[in-house]
Amino acid sequence: MHKPEHVIQQGNQSLMMPHIQTVKSLISLTKPTAVAMIVLVTAAGFTLAVITEQGSLSHYMIKLFFTCLLVGCSSGGAFALNQYLERHIDAKMPRVSNRALPSGRLKPLTALIFGLTFLIVPILMLGVLVTPMCALLTFLCGSLYVWAYTPLKTRSSMSTFVGAIPGALLPLMGWVAVSNQLNLIILYPVALLFVWQAPHALVIAIKYKDDYSRAGMKQLPLIAGTETGYRAIFFSTFLTGILSFFPVFWATSYKLFFIITFCLLLAGTFLAALMWIEKSAKFLNLYFSFNLISLPIYLLLFISSL
Repeated sequence: MHKPEHVIQQGNQSLMMPHIQTVKSLISLTKPTAVAMIVLVTAAGFTLAVITEQGSLSHYMIKLFFTCLLVGCSSGGAFALNQYLERHIDAKMPRVSNRALPSGRLKPLTALIFGLTFLIVPILMLGVLVTPMCALLTFLCGSLYVWAYTPLKTRSSMSTFVGAIPGALLPLMGWVAVSNQLNLIILYPVALLFVWQAPHALVIAIKYKDDYSRAGMKQLPLIAGTETGYRAIFFSTFLTGILSFFPVFWATSYKLFFIITFCLLLAGTFLAALMWIEKSAKFLNLYFSFNLISLPIYLLLFISSL
């Protein structure tokens, strides 16, 4: 006796559901939003190298595609390993306790194999399809993030600055995918990225300080107090704004560049000051959103200034 068609379909769907949930859980480990920002910054460094060498970006589209794809995959692997190593810590924080690993939706061994595969295989492919130097820098960034930044978060407030190094090297990774020669001009986005990340991380630490304290995190606002955290955010925001002015010295449309950069500096420092004074979740969220939006604007302004 044959089973009705709809019963067979329901049975197949029920068999597929666990696999679909596993795939969704694995994707969540990679932090797709953060990976998208990493790809954007890497592509900016790649574009900068092409412009500096007076090349045409259209001639580099295949290499750009593989650079972004493989750097993005490797970054996703690093994020997965980060969540694997922090699964017991995440279980103590209500904000992230529902993640795939602490909630039990994913087995730790699965996450470990997935993370190592996505971290290492794209690096090997970068060495073959892009450049060995790009592969080496990607390996360095992934290693720093997973094996230095991640364990330091529960040991020292310096973890914020150690964690800023991999992010700061992203434009350089894009650069060496095109050029074997370093140029002082690439140091600008590297410095900008390093300084920009400090307030980004500190805002999160202040906003979720109770969670971080419960998990034993050693972020600056928890060690030195939220007042110190707000002060650090204000001055690092101001420094980011000052750094963004440097391209005005060689920008062709320097007046327009100056006006936009000055507006960003005013807006950033004003929001940082307002957040410091008010100390409310509303202004923390507002500043956090501004900081995320400002980075691609800074990079676009810099590239357009050349």
